Amino acid sequence: GLADLLLQAPELMLLKDSQVAKALEQMPPAFVDYFDPMIVPEWVDQKKLERASEIWNENMIAIIGVLYAGSLPSCYLIAKGIPTLYDTGKLGQHRFIYQRIYETGLMLDAVMEPGGLHLIRDVNDADNHLGKRYVWGRGFIAARKVRLLHAAMRTMLLHPEKSLPPQAHASAKFANSSIGALTADIRTKPYNVAELGKPVNQEDLAYTLLTFGYTIPAGLRKWGCRLNDDDCEAFLHAWRLVGHIMGVRAELIPQNFSKAAEFYAKVKTRHARPCLQGPKLMRSLTMFLQDYLPPFLMRDLPLMLVGTQLTKAEVADIRPEKTRNPSLRMRFLIRGVFFFLKFYYL
Repeated sequence: GLADLLLQAPELMLLKDSQVAKALEQMPPAFVDYFDPMIVPEWVDQKKLERASEIWNENMIAIIGVLYAGSLPSCYLIAKGIPTLYDTGKLGQHRFIYQRIYETGLMLDAVMEPGGLHLIRDVNDADNHLGKRYVWGRGFIAARKVRLLHAAMRTMLLHPEKSLPPQAHASAKFANSSIGALTADIRTKPYNVAELGKPVNQEDLAYTLLTFGYTIPAGLRKWGCRLNDDDCEAFLHAWRLVGHIMGVRAELIPQNFSKAAEFYAKVKTRHARPCLQGPKLMRSLTMFLQDYLPPFLMRDLPLMLVGTQLTKAEVADIRPEKTRNPSLRMRFLIRGVFFFLKFYYL
């Protein structure tokens, strides 16, 4: 709730007489302080952040398309970690998966919009040394919110006896929330760390980070977008900063686009396997996309778009059961659309 309040207008937090500032005064100081601007490392480049926002403005619809056709399905390939969270408790329910899909798009918008990750510098000290640089903006707040949610889920799954009072699920509001669903059966059926690995661990976070910073520019190139190497580096740079904000270890955040490709492929080699949750999540994503498509495209187009981003073997691993093959007419239609798209970018 605090994060959602700040996301409406982050700047109002700094004005003492604003409604936002007055609302913040009623909240626990430790949580308010958690959203204070954060000092950034020396490698952060404001110009690259600005270029990443320009790429977002120039290719917004295509980027959202790659997010749903490439980034999210890439997460569903990982047999342990990411998909298994959705199979814990009652998170397999469509309403929670839909919420997660929708919120992922909102986070992408908050990070990539102009000023979403904005650097500010403190005043010079008494010896006229440059003041420290901080990051601020809607993207910063969104990333901090997600970091706190990840930490909360990890703690409740690993230490339910410490983090959840016995009567927690007696509250209908809590029981019906996504966190309540995640922890509904945790006392009688503990999370299996030995089998699944620690939930929301550093490797999972680093891989998920690359499904944005690496997969999106690489996916745009697959669709014919004329991004040069500097553009790809700038896009990755923004998500490197997001990784820093979210607490991903520095050694797990690739420093350039080629290293990102290597790390991304390495994690896939280690963890991409067919699993029960992958097709379930893919079906939910397909149904989510169908709500935005005209009737003649809604049945075949979502999975065909995924096929333009992932390999045939990867699509087969997450293909929902009883999914029909598209007609010859539909395949020709989509090929024509992508031919036109590549011509447009050219």
